[in-house]
Amino acid sequence: MKFALLLVTLLALAGCAAPGSPPASPPSSPPAPPPSQPVPVGAKNPDKRVTVDAALRGILQIKQVRVPPSAAGYLEFQVDVENLGASVVRVVYEVDWLDNAGESLGVSMDERPCTLMAHETLPITIASPVPTARDFRVTFSPRKP
Repeated sequence: MKFALLLVTLLALAGCAAPGSPPASPPSSPPAPPPSQPVPVGAKNPDKRVTVDAALRGILQIKQVRVPPSAAGYLEFQVDVENLGASVVRVVYEVDWLDNAGESLGVSMDERPCTLMAHETLPITIASPVPTARDFRVTFSPRKP
């Protein structure tokens, strides 16, 4: 009798999952694109690694961020920056390099000046100075005269 009760219980539990159907999983967000693919930056999909100073909003737009695979072992990325205005824009950018845990390596690139002509899109390629860098944060600010 105990065997029959155990068998019925096991069969009932086994019947909870339909044959051939995958186990239920919680809904997940869409997967992030691989690092070698362009990451478009916009209202729906901002790249949190890139910050534009409030004084440049509406003037400077980050169009894409690309992180191509690196054979040399040093992280490299490209940011496409667009001047939305009808006049020349002078900006500076600063890069903070991060380790696997997302912590700053303490190796920052000082502010680098950059000039964009009216309606120009400028690709900026930046390479890490250390092989331990696994990610980055870059900030664009207005260039002070």
